[in-house]
Amino acid sequence: MKHTVLLSLALIAQSCSIPLTPISTSEKHQARPEIGSVVSVQVGEAIYLDVREKTQEGLRIISIPSFIIRDEKFPYQAGDILPLQAQNENVQFFFKEEDKKEFTSADLQIKFQQAFGLAMSLADNSEVKACYLEWRDAVLRDVFYKKIEGLQVEKVKYSDISCASCYKKELVYSGNSGQSIQLTYREYKGNSQQPALTESLSFDLSKSTFFSFKDLRFEVETYSNTILRCKRLE
Repeated sequence: MKHTVLLSLALIAQSCSIPLTPISTSEKHQARPEIGSVVSVQVGEAIYLDVREKTQEGLRIISIPSFIIRDEKFPYQAGDILPLQAQNENVQFFFKEEDKKEFTSADLQIKFQQAFGLAMSLADNSEVKACYLEWRDAVLRDVFYKKIEGLQVEKVKYSDISCASCYKKELVYSGNSGQSIQLTYREYKGNSQQPALTESLSFDLSKSTFFSFKDLRFEVETYSNTILRCKRLE
């Protein structure tokens, strides 16, 4: 879903003391197909997939002009994905955890956190603004909004690239050669898009329609150079 904000430049600043609810990434695990299930795949598709990932709602910036907010250049550009990090009863705040900063208030001598990001109204999801926010102990101290002409974003799934426990394992059908089927096994660490391990496999089905790999076992029902249909046994 794309939201386009084509509005004349406007500034809104406000001081506040509003509770701020931190939003954490959610860790999910899925492995498919289940034992006993039949799967039919085309070349390049996985007959088995095991994924553990940490995800969160996010906003991808499609287009954005260069601009100044709170005397600083806005740090994000087209292509950046900002995860949902916090919200109050009216607004969701999207920014990168690694980019937030800590500062000490000159008047109060108290440490606060600050971040630049995007703000989306819960009342109207089509309204997205740039923002600067300050908070401490889950209480919003100050927030500054700036409406930007030409800002265009879309909702996406954000994956936590710093997740040490995340991984993906896939067994992909690569076609057949005579009575042998070709498979490719890949392992990914964290949320990396590049495999840490790639292994090419070949299974001769001339004597048996069963094949095993690691702790997986399948029975092949039909196959061709484009399609494989098999049942997971273990």
